Amino acid sequence: MFAMFKRTNRSVEDKKLVAEYGEHSIWFSFAKGFTYRFFGTFTSFCIAFFLTGDVSVGLKFGALEFCSKIFVHAFHNQLWVWGVRTYRRHKLRTTQ
Repeated sequence: MFAMFKRTNRSVEDKKLVAEYGEHSIWFSFAKGFTYRFFGTFTSFCIAFFLTGDVSVGLKFGALEFCSKIFVHAFHNQLWVWGVRTYRRHKLRTTQ
């Protein structure tokens, strides 16, 4: 599905890492973040609603959190992927 977004000019080390651990694109991170935020927003809405008793406050809080945390999650996920690849690349170079 996301094949059009995958990089084609990879180094040999990157190709080994992708073959062993799979591809993680930014679009995968956004899709994962979206589904996670759907459930997280519902929880936040419920908490805000029960604390205030006002549906509109719960909806506003949920909408703000939903939009902001998709980007926070995607950025965080990409940092993790970058960190793991960097570590594994370093480990691969030192063991050869």
